[in-house]
Amino acid sequence: MMVNEKASAISGAHVEVERLDWDGMLVRVPEVKVAGEDLIQSGDAKGIETELRLGRLLRREVSMEPVTIREAHLELDVTRPAPSLKDSSMDFDFPGLRIEDFSGGLAFGSPELTWRGVRGGIEAGHTPGSYECVFSGGSLATPIAMFPEGRLEKLEARYFDGNLFVTDSRFTVYQSGWLTLVGEVEFSRGRYSLDGRLGDVYGREMVPENWKKRLEGTMQSEFQVRGRGREIPVIKGELEMLDGVLTGLPVLDRIAAYTDTLRFRRLVLSEAE
Repeated sequence: MMVNEKASAISGAHVEVERLDWDGMLVRVPEVKVAGEDLIQSGDAKGIETELRLGRLLRREVSMEPVTIREAHLELDVTRPAPSLKDSSMDFDFPGLRIEDFSGGLAFGSPELTWRGVRGGIEAGHTPGSYECVFSGGSLATPIAMFPEGRLEKLEARYFDGNLFVTDSRFTVYQSGWLTLVGEVEFSRGRYSLDGRLGDVYGREMVPENWKKRLEGTMQSEFQVRGRGREIPVIKGELEMLDGVLTGLPVLDRIAAYTDTLRFRRLVLSEAE
């Protein structure tokens, strides 16, 4: 099928379109499956719908309304090359894409970041060959032990020339904390760099179970994540505790008993970094 061949050439992966259901100029596709060996490893989209415009077809130009997808899943490997997303045989204007329920995985070699229940869309950018992405909602699971789970409030990114630029993002983590990330993923070099900030996290949420009743205070952090290819990513940064208090430690209980002073059962931390 020509549609499969064109889509495969543009995406750099094998694309299989189940069928096209026509209702006048309205086109519905029940399901599309994708399999590849580069950036796009696998994918599945269901409930695809758009409407064609034929006004400029004789000039080898394809025009259509924005595409909506009811449900989509995508597995990516950032250590692999990205597709060019170009097809020189036809002047194609990207109409925009809206996904109602988006899930997937982003592999950094062996660690993987996964998401589900995300909604949002992609539009053509001002620069030819660039794309603007805006997503919100849903949940996130990361390979980083300090914040293993989060809920997406918003994510804004721009894709151009094989690079993804995360310009703004904010996540809710733990009970009341927040996390922001900005940075760049260079698919052409298999390299990524992210800068993050973490705040308003209760200290007891970040420590082992046997420490939860012994620690009070809130955590904040500024950090950087750097990686290349399948190498283990390096995370560097600073972690600070505000209004920290240690209590219930055996050594503090012994000091309090020895001095016969209860105030030694609580150790207030004026600085903890």
